[in-house]
Order: sequence, then C-alpha cells, then structure tokens
Amino acid sequence: MKLERLCCQVKYLGRIVIPNVVPKTLYIEEKDPVEVYVEKDSIILKKYKPNMTCAITGGVSEILNGQLILSTLGEST
Repeated sequence: MKLERLCCQVKYLGRIVIPNVVPKTLYIEEKDPVEVYVEKDSIILKKYKPNMTCAITGGVSEILNGQLILSTLGEST
C-alpha cells in the first residue's frame, strides 16, 4: 500500500471524515468495527478482528494444540 498524506478537518463533536479511499484500501466496509488507538501525537485506526479468528477465513472456531486457530469453513469435505 502506498502511503499518502491526506488532510482532514475535525468537525463538530470531534468527528473526522476519512476519505473513502482509505477504507477501500484496507477492505473496511460500512458498519465494520474499527479499533482506535492513540500513541503520542498519532491516532491509529485498525480494522477490528475479534480474538481467536482464523487467519485464512476470518471465522471464529477452535484452538488446536493451544495456539493454532482454524475455521471449519476452510475444511474440505
């Protein structure tokens, strides 16, 4: 992903409108949960993924061997 510098204004009630190119680049869709972090003088937005999601399908499933998390959606029949 190419880093671009985008400038946004803070609106009433502290709202910031993020240009639609940013969510599209990160595959964030409408109503997807987003995490917000503050580090020193920076605000970091990250698409929220619940703990214990499958790295391949994104589904929530079981823990195997105490570490590996797989979704049954990726399972071949």
